[in-house]
Amino acid sequence: MRFFSILYIIFIPFLSAQSNDYGKPVQDPSIILKNFQNFWKYQNTYIQLSNNFIGLDASSNGINKGEFLRQLTTGNYLPLRLHSNSSIYYKLLKVPHWEVIDIRNTTINLAKKELWNYSLENQFFPEFSAEDLNGNCYSNESLKGKIVILKFWFIGCQQCIQEMPSLNQLLTSYKDREDIIFLSMALDQNDALRNFLEKRKFDFPVIGNQKDFLKRKLQINMYPTHIIIDKEGKIVKVVNSYEELEKALK
Repeated sequence: MRFFSILYIIFIPFLSAQSNDYGKPVQDPSIILKNFQNFWKYQNTYIQLSNNFIGLDASSNGINKGEFLRQLTTGNYLPLRLHSNSSIYYKLLKVPHWEVIDIRNTTINLAKKELWNYSLENQFFPEFSAEDLNGNCYSNESLKGKIVILKFWFIGCQQCIQEMPSLNQLLTSYKDREDIIFLSMALDQNDALRNFLEKRKFDFPVIGNQKDFLKRKLQINMYPTHIIIDKEGKIVKVVNSYEELEKALK
């Protein structure tokens, strides 16, 4: 009986350890929080809040993505990436005192951005009807049954312009998919867009003069923004960079 008791004591902790497929943080929090440079490198390497991840609260209890992001917006937590061979795990680390206030503020701002993007998911794309610069008409009805990749931008947005060559390549890589449509909406007037596109190659169809639609109906306030819409007209993903868009499409 004593032999089985010893086995029980050893085996139960082993089972508990195996019940989770995540381990320790990928980096020591004290190093992350030491200075902004460390934090920013860690953030860019390990944290992608637009990903589909498994969220854990400070006590390692599972919480949904929306609640995880809401907790981050309080300014009380740092997201920790945990080692895992199978999934993406982020855990909330309670930070009683921020030595570097810019780390706290940046964490809040990034979380607010992603929380807003997340709030749009699973909603139907607002009603619209518009023509692109070549006179082609688009509407919710005409796009039904298609996967739509929408880019929102304006001429003065440097990041919007920098990612255009990559977006052109992305469009080319999906050129054989008849069920996928790439489209863009810009804040600028049509004449300004035509002048701009004479000097800059951008292969997405461009719908101009969309300031009112983007700000009033979608309330977009960050550029670039990319939205993926499913065949039923529902928003399935909202991201703010080419890299995130490419990953979401895959």
